[in-house]
Amino acid sequence: MMMECLPSTVMQMTVLCVSKDQPIILVFALFSSVGTGAFLAAILSYDYDVSSRNTKASESFYGCILKKSGRKALVFLSLLLLSAFTLSRSSFPA
Repeated sequence: MMMECLPSTVMQMTVLCVSKDQPIILVFALFSSVGTGAFLAAILSYDYDVSSRNTKASESFYGCILKKSGRKALVFLSLLLLSAFTLSRSSFPA
């Protein structure tokens, strides 16, 4: 799924920037691709950080997400937004 959303985001962003008329379905498809890629990147980063195996291997690098549930949600939301921004910025045609 991750490998499908990256090229489709680039293609959809190019079509959206080049086309004269921009139907709402193109915008929805672009947001769907960016959202999917951002969610997958965020969940992979989050799971890798909270893994007990990674925390035991390198405590100074992994395990920085706190145990409080409110903080975990805030970190996940930050990862999601950062991933969405990075994906949309890097797929914009030059």
